[in-house]
Amino acid sequence: MERMSPSLKGEVFMEMHRMWMQRMNFLRDIMDQAEPHTCGRFRDFLAAVAQTFSIEVHAGLETFGNKRTMYIFYRGIVARSSRVFLRSAVWGLDGFLLSSASVSLVEPMNPLALTYTEVLVFSLRKIQRVHEQHGHMCPEVSLTLRRHCCWLALQRSILVRTD
Repeated sequence: MERMSPSLKGEVFMEMHRMWMQRMNFLRDIMDQAEPHTCGRFRDFLAAVAQTFSIEVHAGLETFGNKRTMYIFYRGIVARSSRVFLRSAVWGLDGFLLSSASVSLVEPMNPLALTYTEVLVFSLRKIQRVHEQHGHMCPEVSLTLRRHCCWLALQRSILVRTD
């Protein structure tokens, strides 16, 4: 990978993580916006996002998870909030998209690895860095992110009010 050009490396990472990126609504919307455009600005943004994924491995009966981080479950079995998760489950989106002022709307983050577990990790800090680098070229990305933040805040507010 070190010997690849930055553009080729971005495309390889994008293809490696395409399936997982489509599991996140806001990235799927950005990917859909990128399809009709022939210019590389969306592709560059998405390739940079794909390169920010990292992998964490956890042993059975180990708890893990950080606030402001999104997890895509890759391998193993995880229990969280009285539910069992299998491959391709996504969690942490609320803490990732909602502001720190909306902490009451964020579901608790306390996953427990029931077996050897691999997760793809996507931190808020990393996407903010990518957004700073590419945001001026892709104002549509900012609008998409904002729309998803507002929609999630509305959903969580309704859930909080009904409890």
